[in-house]
Amino acid sequence: AAQLYACVRDDLPLIVVAELFATSFASAWAARTCLRPAIERTLGLRGACGLALVCVSISAVTAALHGSRHGHHIYLLAGRVCSGIAQPLLQLSFEGWQRAVHAHQSWPALWRRETMRSIGRSTTLAALLSGALSEVLYRLCDDRRAPLLMSALVALVAAGLTISTADAPLVKEAPLCGGDAENGLGRFFEFPRDTSGGRSVRGAVVTAGAAIVDAAAAIALVAWAPTISKADPDAPFGFVFSLTMAAAVAGTQVFGAVAASSKRFE
Repeated sequence: AAQLYACVRDDLPLIVVAELFATSFASAWAARTCLRPAIERTLGLRGACGLALVCVSISAVTAALHGSRHGHHIYLLAGRVCSGIAQPLLQLSFEGWQRAVHAHQSWPALWRRETMRSIGRSTTLAALLSGALSEVLYRLCDDRRAPLLMSALVALVAAGLTISTADAPLVKEAPLCGGDAENGLGRFFEFPRDTSGGRSVRGAVVTAGAAIVDAAAAIALVAWAPTISKADPDAPFGFVFSLTMAAAVAGTQVFGAVAASSKRFE
């Protein structure tokens, strides 16, 4: 997001940049609530994951194209739509694919836990390094398009690796519960039922709270790069992002330690 803003800030007013991100959020909501199930049924879980990565690549390329061909606003809009479609697929379809493959192969449950641990370690490392590496790439090339093009290349390589691996039939998902706050904005109007068949007030509160957190995160996503840019037009956005991810990792570790303690809390 920051590299995209840095690439278009000289050509577009801030309100237009905000509208681009709003387009992405609206596409993500539509994809989460309507498109993702249809995509998974049509392409399968593996195909949905591959499509998500291709959409990420298209999003990055369209931003870079705008940086080299000023005024082609339609490219940016198309890229934001692709980015929005990719978000729920990356967040939900990949986990569903991993779960389905483990179930289809009848692998031990311990293997799935190990897979999740490996995925968690890898994504954490990627989050910590991606911002810093993108900033180094920009400084070496002196071109804000370079990190975007590298992002597109990485996504295409990941799509190729994804398509080359095993697929599995869909596993029926468990009903949404109050603890599924990570499902976020796409589940805003879906309130779970309790065992007696009535509405779960706790689940509604948790789901609404998750939506509020999503809204706050969306505002921060749009606002932080322009705010820093006001103070320093050549701010190291990538390094700032990596520091933010480091803080998030530290917070997660603290939360995990507290959750593992003897005190029960929600």
